[in-house]
This record gives sequence, C-alpha cells and structure tokens, in this order.
Amino acid sequence: MAELKYVITPEEYAPMFEKAERMMEEYFATLKLDPERSTITIKGVDRYSLIFTADFSYYLQRSFHDKFGGAAQFILYELAYQMGRQDCLRFCENSGATDPIDRLAAGPVYFAFTGMAKVEILPISKPSPDENYILVYYHHYSFEAESYLARDHKTDHPVCYMNAGYSAGWCSVAFDLELKAEELSCRAMGDERCLFVMAPPRRLVQRIAELRSPGGVGLRV
Repeated sequence: MAELKYVITPEEYAPMFEKAERMMEEYFATLKLDPERSTITIKGVDRYSLIFTADFSYYLQRSFHDKFGGAAQFILYELAYQMGRQDCLRFCENSGATDPIDRLAAGPVYFAFTGMAKVEILPISKPSPDENYILVYYHHYSFEAESYLARDHKTDHPVCYMNAGYSAGWCSVAFDLELKAEELSCRAMGDERCLFVMAPPRRLVQRIAELRSPGGVGLRV
C-alpha cells in the first residue's frame, strides 16, 4: 500500500493519485475568501460556500429522520450522489481527463480538500468499466461519523449516507457506469472504521455477501 499525502491506495494506482494530488494542490491554492462580496472562489471563477459540518450531517440527518422516517437516508444519499456527479463532470470538463482511473483518482483527493474524509482504497478493489467493478474502501475522519462522535451519540446504524452517495456519484461519471455504494461499518456505531463497498446496483448485494462470508477477505472494521 502507498500512503500518499491525501489518499491511501494500492501501489499500482499510486502514480495516478500522485498526479491528482499535485493538480488539486494547484487548484485549491487559488482559494480566495472575499466576505465583502460574500464570495469564496477558486481560480477566481468556481464559487464555494462554507458549511458547518454538524449542520450538514448530524442536525440535518436528525431533522430528516423526524420528518421523513426511513426515507431520510435515501434523500441524503441521492443529494450527495448528484453532488458527486456534478463535481466529477466539472472536473472532467476542466481537466480534459478521459481515462476512468485518472477521473477516479481525482475524487478522493478532492474529497480530502473539501473536508469530507480521507480515503483508503483496499487491494481487493478492481475498478473497471463493466459489471465486474468493485471498490472497497475506508473513509477516515468522515465528517458525518465524527459529527456524531463529537456529541457522544452512538447509533445502531451507519450514518455516512452522504459519503457513500458522493463517492458513488463521482465514480459513476468517472467510469460512465451506474454504481451504488453502501456503508458496512461505521465509527458512529462503535466500529473501528467506516467501511464502504461500491459496485453496479445489481451486483452490490452479491458483493457484500462475498465480503461478509466466512471464506471472504478479512476486512478490519
């Protein structure tokens, strides 16, 4: 495994991620706060906004659960999924990247710079533009899980809906393939790590069963 500045990845993908890290460092070096005009920009064009993470995770999730019940997680997932899609589309347009792995590599680095999580991609992952696609990964420092931990709120279910949705949205564009991600373990539940698996929707249940089977890979959760 290669532990880079912002991503942990199998050695075979390290060159792509190193390239993505340099590119994102240059991109975010242009960040400018101009409160007189109520703007935060990057490259003088792309406009951003600062949001307190607990408002965007802990309090938003609790409010949505109160109002929408079990549908809340699907709403939050879909919101983040579309955000991931649009961010990847913008990246592809601005960078001209066409290779799926190059497109994927930019996602976790962008993720780190925007304060969502630090991604560790596990060696079992085989990202390919077909039905065999699988990505198994940890999200260290997840902004969603940590907002619960900061309030000593232990849950009985995973809470990183937006982490899952965003990463699936980005990778769906990167590989021009419909993908879905699900969190299998979560620090907010008392697990050691936030663990995710991503695959084409009709293969996801099978992939999760394979990972959880007695003969499956030993994942530290």
